This record gives sequence, structure tokens and C-alpha cells, in this order.
Amino acid sequence: MNWKRMQKIWAGEEPRSSQRYRTTDLAVEFPIGAAVVDVSDSGMGIESSHQLRVGASYVFRVQVGEESFGMPGKVEWCRFAGSNGTKGADPAAVYKAGVSFASGPAKQSWSSALERLVEAGIEPLAVQSAV
Repeated sequence: MNWKRMQKIWAGEEPRSSQRYRTTDLAVEFPIGAAVVDVSDSGMGIESSHQLRVGASYVFRVQVGEESFGMPGKVEWCRFAGSNGTKGADPAAVYKAGVSFASGPAKQSWSSALERLVEAGIEPLAVQSAV
């Protein structure tokens, strides 16, 4: 986390530079299996039963309508979020992670796809103060 972002958090401001949108229906293929929980122009939030290595780079296969493209991303942070155990089953770990997208042609394709999702009615997440 950089110094400028920390200053925003301490001041009670929103540290993110891009609006985030909650999503449950975005198709993303990922080597270790993960669910996308929110997206922005610059990255996405994911949940996984595996701990991701901070700094690791992956290519995510994103499907938006008929369009499919590889999206290079880097794990910026990862933390243990709890477990999702159900009655009678062993609990499984749940990790939340933030992924930033690399610049380039794939990011331009993603930006266009996100614009179409917003036009189709994807809802932005409410801004929460960081405390």
C-alpha cells in the first residue's frame, strides 16, 4: 500500500481511485478457482479457498457476453476472511484478494466491457469510510 493511499484512509476518505461494482454473473476463469465479488476499471476483488501470493501475476480469462479475452493481473493484497463451513462438513478457508489489471490492449478491452456492463445496469458499490 502506498503512502498516498494510507493518508486517504487515515483522513477517512475513500482510498480507491476507481468506482467498484458488485458482480455475481461475470464469467472469469482463473487457474486456482475463485469467485469475482467486485470489479472496477483498474482491477477486481476475488474470493478463493486458496491463499494467493501477493505480487504474483496471473492471466484471468474474462467472458462478457460474446466477448472473451485474457486479462493480465497482479495480486496486490490477500487476507484470510473466515471459513464457509456448513453443518456436517469440514469448514473451508475463504481468502479475499485484490487484483490490479496491467495496462495495454487487454485493459482497453476490459474498460469497454465494463462500460457495457454499467450501461446494462450493474450497480456501483456504496462508498464506505475506512475505519
